[in-house]
Amino acid sequence: MLAFMKSATLRLAEVMRRLGAHLPERLNKEEVREAQLAASRCESCPGKSLCDEELRAGRSDSFRLFCPNAPYIECLRWTSLDFTAR
Repeated sequence: MLAFMKSATLRLAEVMRRLGAHLPERLNKEEVREAQLAASRCESCPGKSLCDEELRAGRSDSFRLFCPNAPYIECLRWTSLDFTAR
């Protein structure tokens, strides 16, 4: 993986963790492709400095307002919820 993609992947992983989203343990081809697209969107995002600032400050409520991966992360978050754990 290229070095610039590593920084995007780390940033994306931290945002996902903050928002309670997780990748499935095993990814099919489509899920791998979606994850790669998300990392690419992260790397080309004009809001990287804002994202880094939010991460440093420990905030997680504003990512949905500017992150191009917000719909992807929200989808992962909802698919990883366990509604039977009550």
